[in-house]
Amino acid sequence: MGAGRAVPRAPAGHDPAPDFDHPAQDLPAPCDYGIATADGLYALVAAVGGASLTQVAEPFMTPLRWASALVLLALAASASWQLLLAGLAVHLLVSAG
Repeated sequence: MGAGRAVPRAPAGHDPAPDFDHPAQDLPAPCDYGIATADGLYALVAAVGGASLTQVAEPFMTPLRWASALVLLALAASASWQLLLAGLAVHLLVSAG
């Protein structure tokens, strides 16, 4: 559990796949190789960093899971309470009018 995840991204506005409709607008192949190299290095750093961080964070995982569950339950309770109050307000407005 706790594997690093890398999401390679190309620079904004550049599609690494060739665009055969507009060949004059394509970046040369070395640019694509540079992007692929940067993506590979990013993936390597993310995987190594994620694996080492997992070992450090392992003792805190169970309390963090419980804390996140409590936060989600509190959010659900708050949303339900607000929904009930809104429904009560609509009911009072309809019955008063």
